[in-house]
Amino acid sequence: MENDYSKYIGMYMSTYSFVGQNKLEDVANEVLGLGWEAEDDVVQIEAILEALCPNMFVVEFIANSKFEDDIRVRIRDEYQVRHELKELVDLFNWRKTSTNDSILMAGDLKKLTELVDKL
Repeated sequence: MENDYSKYIGMYMSTYSFVGQNKLEDVANEVLGLGWEAEDDVVQIEAILEALCPNMFVVEFIANSKFEDDIRVRIRDEYQVRHELKELVDLFNWRKTSTNDSILMAGDLKKLTELVDKL
């Protein structure tokens, strides 16, 4: 992914751990206000991520977790599929102009159809 936002994917204990591990103090101060305190961790982490990369992540509280890190950040399924589609379209366009291999292009179209079906 372009700006390596995937580094935010993971499990966290609180807004403090999310901000600290990802060195997002400045963003947190801007989004949550100077002197913020961790309160509703899921909502706060979502707000920080929305400021960085809108609609890219899902933040979930994992109930009954056996671990202290009970907040999961993951990429939205739709975002991931869109990203894969864009890469595939780019590859398809490259093959269309660079080669004339209909077998490879047919494979690209099959993969494209599978990704569209996920939407």
